[in-house]
Amino acid sequence: MDQCQSCSLRLRPESFGTETTGAPSETYCISCYKKGSFTKDVSMDEMVQIASKQMLKELPFSKDEALRMAKEILPTLERWK
Repeated sequence: MDQCQSCSLRLRPESFGTETTGAPSETYCISCYKKGSFTKDVSMDEMVQIASKQMLKELPFSKDEALRMAKEILPTLERWK
């Protein structure tokens, strides 16, 4: 897995979330998952907004493209299935 299964951002060792034991989570990023729990109690629609804003910071997308992409990707991720 190379993307967070909650927000879709690329996972790198320095961005891994943490399990309850403190071990790195290779499934979720630190923004979404800390100490074995999700950091935000949000709906998928709310996460679409969060993820699309992050995409705009990191990728050369328009706002509409980022929203479309987030709406397509998020339903396929483990947290939202």
